[in-house]
Amino acid sequence: MTIFAGIIELTTNELSLNARTALKAIMEEDIQQKCSFEYTHDNVYCINFDSGAYQAPAIQQCNEGFTLVVGDPIISQGISRSRTIDVMDLHSEFKHGVPKSLAKARGVFSGIHFNYASNKCYLFTDKLGLRPVYYYQKSGLFIFSSVFSYFEKIPFIDLEEDFISICETASFTYPLGIKTTYKNIKLFRAGEMLTVENEQVLSDIYWDWTSIAAAQDKAESDLHQQAFDTFDDAIRLRLGDEKNVFAFLSGGLDSRCVTAGLKSHVDTIHTFNFSKEQSQDSEFASLYSQHLQSNHHEIRVKKLYYPNWSQLISEQLANIDLINADLPKYPQKVWSGDGGSVGAGFVYLDDEIINQLELGLVDKAIENFLKKNKTGIPFAFISKSQCNNPRTIIHESVISEIAGMDRVPTEKKLYLFLLLNDQRRHLVTHFETIAQHRIELMLPFFDSDFLATMLSIPIKKALNHRFYMGWFNLFPEFVRMCPWQTYPGHLKCPLEIPANLSLQWESGQNTNIHKNNDDANFVIHLILNNPSVRRYISTPLVLFAMYLHKLNLRPYPHLVKFMTTLSKYIKNS
Repeated sequence: MTIFAGIIELTTNELSLNARTALKAIMEEDIQQKCSFEYTHDNVYCINFDSGAYQAPAIQQCNEGFTLVVGDPIISQGISRSRTIDVMDLHSEFKHGVPKSLAKARGVFSGIHFNYASNKCYLFTDKLGLRPVYYYQKSGLFIFSSVFSYFEKIPFIDLEEDFISICETASFTYPLGIKTTYKNIKLFRAGEMLTVENEQVLSDIYWDWTSIAAAQDKAESDLHQQAFDTFDDAIRLRLGDEKNVFAFLSGGLDSRCVTAGLKSHVDTIHTFNFSKEQSQDSEFASLYSQHLQSNHHEIRVKKLYYPNWSQLISEQLANIDLINADLPKYPQKVWSGDGGSVGAGFVYLDDEIINQLELGLVDKAIENFLKKNKTGIPFAFISKSQCNNPRTIIHESVISEIAGMDRVPTEKKLYLFLLLNDQRRHLVTHFETIAQHRIELMLPFFDSDFLATMLSIPIKKALNHRFYMGWFNLFPEFVRMCPWQTYPGHLKCPLEIPANLSLQWESGQNTNIHKNNDDANFVIHLILNNPSVRRYISTPLVLFAMYLHKLNLRPYPHLVKFMTTLSKYIKNS
């Protein structure tokens, strides 16, 4: 299963035909075909689409109810494990109460169980909340969907914008916590289950990341081995009976670890690199593919700034010609190193920030964290009628997020903040557009047992890829026989790096005067034609800044970014 959505009328026993028809039309417009599953019962309506990526059902029905899952829970761990078996087990447990096996799940998934007799509905997501479920609740109506954009197309709900969340989005590229850019739409927490029954919506957290114990007494070499073994197990469990695979391959460490782990389990690896000419990304991936002995595909692009990677590889897979013997059994499954940089490499943090946290200087550490990662909003241009102190909006949002982490050592709170926010929202674009590209990513770095291992490590041993390199050295020698990209300030690759190659993290944004002119014109047009936007800003200051930007006298890229974000969510009214 790939996408699911539904509506529950909380206050009556009947759901209007118009509501059901509207939601179904939205999904079928997205998937460009009929829904795979549809259920209607008095006040409950649920629909689903299955792209066929897993080639196995993820829905169980009986005379008592149904259980439907998107993604793969990875609960059973035997050689013959499958998500079908997992869904069968979940369905059986739900009939007798809340399933305990959710706490054993290692995968990326979400789903629903509905009991016909009790009219009780359970909605749940994985331990990190990576496979999203969003929900709307107002005026007796409860709507859920694994695709956020569906809500924006529903004509009968209240899409009141949330300005603080919009500021967070402009700053981080995503809202924090359960918030979305609309006040009445929320995102499931990590490891959350909602129970909908008798006009009530109750929340339960079946997995708590703050309860992970620190690995204080283990030798570092033992922790390296534990991480390596857990990662290898994460690959094995996701691989199943596949012997030929498709995989992303960059010039960095994460995809190198994934493909190296795959090599010991499969016959053929087809690797794909999307990068610019004369870049470390392209050159190092090409060199490593020779040691890996993969069938390597290089796709060169002029610009590579936050693309939809899944769409890129979907289009490439549609056009390649492979011998049938080398074709994956599950060609819509693609292996990815997503999650490695933050989860295992501890990027965005450094010794200075952690030292401040250890000393209890939490406000100072957050200020330092935001500054070093160039995270913030152009507070001088925000109207004080909307916020008493625009300067502190983002700082206070981060404080609010870590406030509930009482059981976590203070020095680890920003790492957990990143897991529960940056990483939890990391694949939003992938899941929002999954109906178009129909790719299911295999994500061993997001394996919950692997992340639990990372969270247990003393954080100073893990910063700047220090711990990462320890377990990386347990891979076969061929993975270290050619250079790899490293993050600025992190442990450097010991091999010689050619000086004429660009870095993967150079944005490639066009900053010439023509783009400045276009950006300024866009913002000026927005201000003049959308009175709703003017409520949130100091209009004279923004207009003056845009004229300076337009004439290339002083650039205001962060203001342009902020105004562009406002334009997406503040509708003209």
